Amino acid sequence: MQRRHILPALLALMAPAPGLAQTAQLSADVIDRPPARRVFASPSGRFVLSLTVAAHGQTSKAEAELVEVFADRRVGRWQLPLPHEWGPRTAVVSDRGAVLLVDEWINVVPRHALMVIGSDGRTIADDSGEQVFSRLEVPRARISEHARAGIWRSSDPVLAEDGNSVVIRAAGRVVTVSLADGHLDVD
Repeated sequence: MQRRHILPALLALMAPAPGLAQTAQLSADVIDRPPARRVFASPSGRFVLSLTVAAHGQTSKAEAELVEVFADRRVGRWQLPLPHEWGPRTAVVSDRGAVLLVDEWINVVPRHALMVIGSDGRTIADDSGEQVFSRLEVPRARISEHARAGIWRSSDPVLAEDGNSVVIRAAGRVVTVSLADGHLDVD
């Protein structure tokens, strides 16, 4: 008869404490940190963007540097700290030295979804994920359904043939980002 009382007690002791299973599940939902240094070049190789991340505990500091490459030397155009958590997810560099930083490394609605930086290091545009979602003019569920690259994009960004804009597909639509003024067109 004592065995009947011991078995429930043993099962109760072996069961995880309330919230413990949830904690284990959350800790498994961690995105890998980006490499310490990533490099993106313009199509001709004339401009090279380096993204670096220095981890400080649970936070990170991301920095970007644009270098112009000549036959006999490399000239730094600008170096900037970035507001992105762990840096941007990806970047596109034009042959004129304009840069588009796309999303944040972590998979959340990005505070900095599309940031255009001119060849002089001046921020031309900085659109949040919420601003981009609003411009898409489709239900959130449709954005999620089509997302294949991050939480909203269905394609990686591609520099247009004219080199003046970047094309990104999202939610069955085409987003074109002007590198001259950061203007978004959605078709």
